[in-house]
Amino acid sequence: MVATTLMSVDEFERMPEDPTGVRYELVHGELVPMPGGGLEHGYLGNDVGVALTLHVRPRRLGRVFNSDTGYRLFPDQQTVLSPDVSFVRAERLATVEDVTRVGGFAPDLAVEVVSPNDRMSEVLAKVATYLAAGVRLVWVIEPEHRAVTAYAPNGDPRRFGEGNVLDGGDVLPEFRLPVADIFAS
Repeated sequence: MVATTLMSVDEFERMPEDPTGVRYELVHGELVPMPGGGLEHGYLGNDVGVALTLHVRPRRLGRVFNSDTGYRLFPDQQTVLSPDVSFVRAERLATVEDVTRVGGFAPDLAVEVVSPNDRMSEVLAKVATYLAAGVRLVWVIEPEHRAVTAYAPNGDPRRFGEGNVLDGGDVLPEFRLPVADIFAS
C-alpha cells in the first residue's frame, strides 16, 4: 500500500512550478497532473476564450480567464480545478480581495476542451463537480465529434453540432457563436 500525502489549497498555491512544465489540479487534497492537450486543444480553448472576451469586455460583464486560473470550488474541500476557459461576472469579481490567489469560488462559466487522452467519464465527473459547486453553465468542447455540449444545473444537457449556434444562456445574454466557427481551420 502506498501512502498519499494530502495537500491543502494554501500549500498548493505555494507549490513551485513543475520544472517539466506539467500543470496540476488539486482534488480532495491530491495532486492530479494535467498533461498538455496538444495544439488542437490549445487553439480551440484560445479561440473560444477570444470569442468570449470580445463579447464580455465591451459590455463590462466581467472577465474571461485562461487555463492557468484555479478555482477553489468548495470552501470546505481541498479542491482546485482549472477549466480551459472560464468567465466570472463583474459584480462577483468586485468582492475579491486578493486577485493574486486562487479564486475562492466557482466561476459562472467553465469550458473544458476534451483531449484525445481524456476519458469522457472523467470529463463528465468534472462537469458534475462544477455544477455541484454552483457553476451556472459548463461547455464541453468535443473536437472528435466537432460538437459542444452545454450543461446547466437542473437542466438536460444540450448538444450543439456544426450546424448550430452556441449561446450563453442567462449567464452571457446575447452571446452567440456558430459551432462551425469553433472548429474552422
